[in-house]
Amino acid sequence: MRYHLLKTFDKIYVINLHGNRNTGETKESDDENVFDIQQGVCINIFARNGKKATDELAEVYYYSLYGKKRKEKYEYLDERTLSDVDFVRLEPEAPYYFFVPKDFSESENYEYGFAINELFVKGGVGMCSKRDGIAYQFRKEKILEVVKDFKELTEQEIKQKYNVKKESRDQKVVYAQNNVKSFGIDDKYIKHATYRPFDKRWTYFTNKSKGFIAFPVYDIMKNLALTDNVALVVNSNIKGEAMNRYFVTDSICDLHILETANACAKIFPLYAYSADIDGTEKLLLNFNKEVLCRIESGLGESIDPQELFDYIYAILYIPTYRSRFSEFLKIDFPRIPYPKDMAAYHLLAQKGALLRHLHLLDGQDGVQGNVVFEGETSESEYMRVTRIDYTDEKVYINSGQYFNHVPQTAWDFFIGGYQPARKWLQERKDNDVTLSFEDIEYYPRIIHALTETERLMQEIDDIYNNTYGTEQGI
Repeated sequence: MRYHLLKTFDKIYVINLHGNRNTGETKESDDENVFDIQQGVCINIFARNGKKATDELAEVYYYSLYGKKRKEKYEYLDERTLSDVDFVRLEPEAPYYFFVPKDFSESENYEYGFAINELFVKGGVGMCSKRDGIAYQFRKEKILEVVKDFKELTEQEIKQKYNVKKESRDQKVVYAQNNVKSFGIDDKYIKHATYRPFDKRWTYFTNKSKGFIAFPVYDIMKNLALTDNVALVVNSNIKGEAMNRYFVTDSICDLHILETANACAKIFPLYAYSADIDGTEKLLLNFNKEVLCRIESGLGESIDPQELFDYIYAILYIPTYRSRFSEFLKIDFPRIPYPKDMAAYHLLAQKGALLRHLHLLDGQDGVQGNVVFEGETSESEYMRVTRIDYTDEKVYINSGQYFNHVPQTAWDFFIGGYQPARKWLQERKDNDVTLSFEDIEYYPRIIHALTETERLMQEIDDIYNNTYGTEQGI
């Protein structure tokens, strides 16, 4: 599209008015949208005078009006003609031809690495239920109740009980009924699913598309549902300034695991089922052999698959890597530097393993740091999330009960478009879920994981900077 515009017009003027709340680029305190909308706004003026040669591209001029209130932006535009705007001349480059300033000076260093989608053979998006409130449940006994209802109740009774007022093309009650009646109620279909970071729910999972789950993406999800496995969760297109769309899962997961809008997350399992000539499926390493050979050749030793996975995960959580290559991370799958220094590779992999265990909450039973649940409230509010306020290291869940000693860094930490310390509670507030004693013990584990992630990110950043210098390869 941009290339076609460059070929068609002689001059293109872009006045970026910003105000995009969806991507987090703006804060209400210092930047305001010129309209009452979430999406950012810009003014584009395309001029064509027929003087440009056929093989020439248009001249592109750009101006950014950021950090102003709506009234100030109106005044700026009202007081100026096109010739009064301090435009900057851009030189759009192939293959993207961006109409905004981009710094690709690190291109040579960045391109040295291997892309995530080049290393992993199989990858795909997460599940799309089309009706999350029914398909995902907080308690196992609740999903069993739902599935039983879909097997035994009539279509109309289900719609009435679960308040189904409209149906999508791919998710109809009758489809879900047929799925459950055909497969039956069996524990092997009742699966834990990672719905959001640190937030697992129960669902009914089979290989039937347009069934209980509209799109189970079975070819990818079966690698997590049928065997012990881990998968990298990575965005291929990041909108906004925060390069934090990276996570890990050991279970089937939702399409919107990293963010509700702009969902571009892809799931890359470490091991994946592959069919032999006779149709028999075997669980094989999900790495491209050619890329793996290049990695082993550069490192000078055989690679342990899990260690390479952890090395990649560590790289994705390096603050300097995220900031240094942000322009590239916004537009494609991350490229990971080929490791050359054995000591640095193994050390980063160790840190990556710690991050993986933290984010999967592995081996953290009873680990809650200094976080404690305190306070008293009325019987009607007891252990119910009716408000969410953070003040003085206290996270209030209602008028009197709170989690104490929650560090500011943990509360403010984002993974993708979500603030896990808040999001986990918000989901339970929105769904009127009374916290169990297990939940009270679980939430401090999330805070511990976020706190330790912040600390580990600084450690791996030091390793990265000490090893990399100004180059990409280790």
